[in-house]
Amino acid sequence: MRRALVVPVGVVLIVFGLGVGSTSAQPRKISPSRAAQIRPILPMLSGELGFRAAQALGIQKIMGKDITKQDRGPGSPPDTNFADQPVGASSFINENEPSIAVNPQDESKVMAAFHHGPDPQCAAYYSYNGGYSWSYFLLPLTGAGFFCSDPVVRISPDGAEFLIAYMDIDNATFTNSVKIYRCDGAITSCDGPYDAIPSNGSSLFDKPWIGVHEFDSTQAGKVYVTATNFAASGDCDIVFASSSTYGVTWSGLTTLAASGGACASGAIPVLQGSHVAGGIGTVVLDCWYNSGTDGWLLGGFKEQCRTSTNGGATFNATVTLATVPINPNGSSSEVPYWLCPSTAYERVWGAGMFPSIAIAPTGKAVLVYSKNTDPTGTDSDGECGSLRIASSAASPYGPGTWSVFAPSEKANFQGFGFVNAQRNLLNGTCYLQVSYLTGQRSPIGSPNLLYDIYRIRSSDCGTTWGSPARITDAPSLSQFVFIGDYNDGSATARKVHVIWSDRADQIDIFASDCDVFTDVITV
Repeated sequence: MRRALVVPVGVVLIVFGLGVGSTSAQPRKISPSRAAQIRPILPMLSGELGFRAAQALGIQKIMGKDITKQDRGPGSPPDTNFADQPVGASSFINENEPSIAVNPQDESKVMAAFHHGPDPQCAAYYSYNGGYSWSYFLLPLTGAGFFCSDPVVRISPDGAEFLIAYMDIDNATFTNSVKIYRCDGAITSCDGPYDAIPSNGSSLFDKPWIGVHEFDSTQAGKVYVTATNFAASGDCDIVFASSSTYGVTWSGLTTLAASGGACASGAIPVLQGSHVAGGIGTVVLDCWYNSGTDGWLLGGFKEQCRTSTNGGATFNATVTLATVPINPNGSSSEVPYWLCPSTAYERVWGAGMFPSIAIAPTGKAVLVYSKNTDPTGTDSDGECGSLRIASSAASPYGPGTWSVFAPSEKANFQGFGFVNAQRNLLNGTCYLQVSYLTGQRSPIGSPNLLYDIYRIRSSDCGTTWGSPARITDAPSLSQFVFIGDYNDGSATARKVHVIWSDRADQIDIFASDCDVFTDVITV
């Protein structure tokens, strides 16, 4: 049943991000058997989930870095002089890992979702004026001591429903479900949460993503969720679920890729970071990162996909669209865990190699990821991630149909890439925009100290690409541990809304505070 907007039961509505509306869920003691299961996979978990698990286990270091060595208090007050539009910019709330959706039938209605700390919560922000001002509520959790992570928002192509997927995690057992919370396209009432992936009492369903048929309103009620199932056995499998009721009822899980053993063993591939998108008709594409058997964050890796032509009922065989071999100088082509040089800055491995995908109105599939080109054999120059754009012209996106384009590279990191497709109103084809984070405006001698959001565009659906252009008005200061695992964007026929974790107001890499900003690019 619908609830009138705007406040889920027990949640306080805050307008324009000027306060905090819930109580912290403090970590509880994890059983020894569960702790033994989580410790080996801890670095492979998504950022917020992994850091919360480390806190609960009393672990101070992840991948050699002391994650407690930073200020957990308020950050610098936001600078209101920037033209980039703040969504969540409180100096008392750490906001990161943002996602955004714009109603294609009414561009005044926009919804965003992101982490909202220091409480372990997620917030849904909404705007009635195209993103110029915002209000928010906290996404509902189902139990005392639960926390939220990794929210992603999309909207059905008919503009009827905003849909937010997020992890609802039990802090005592570190098991979880993946929830769906819905608000109507006018953002006047909300309902849920619904179980897209119910808890089974033993798995961590990590890094969920949600997809719809962006350019086909005949499939408006179809919604898809994908995630990594970190099972109690130690396996990490890519799983998929579907709904034909705008996210209310769900199909149950299909395993699309199985690791075949414990991921932390070193000899078994790590499968993580799956994304899903609906195409034209009943086409569905699900893609993910595969570390290969040469070791996680070592050697080469793969970007893999499976396609369904019947709305997710069955899937074709796995296609490896990009095999990234070890570099000619013998260095790993995998993006490092911490941003180079050395381990100076935030976690970026997932933000580099987890794919972002879109299916254009022509049916063309586009996937964005990063690889570590490392031309010098050392990350001291800061070049530990370079953007790649892969595409396949038409379903079923089979073997041999994918090509990879490398935009111009800079001697600094490129990652956090995401792709948006738009319908060209003049000829019905498409525009493509790829936005990404880069450290290219960092000072000489301090690679990746600063970051900006850039974009490249194609007006012919990816045949040719323009030159990179900067989106952010001011560079942000990198962070010692975490700014999120992803940024995001949402497109209508006329505009692309880009959203990112912003630290332009910070003066200290150890200050944990991030803000969320957005910008709008008009075609």
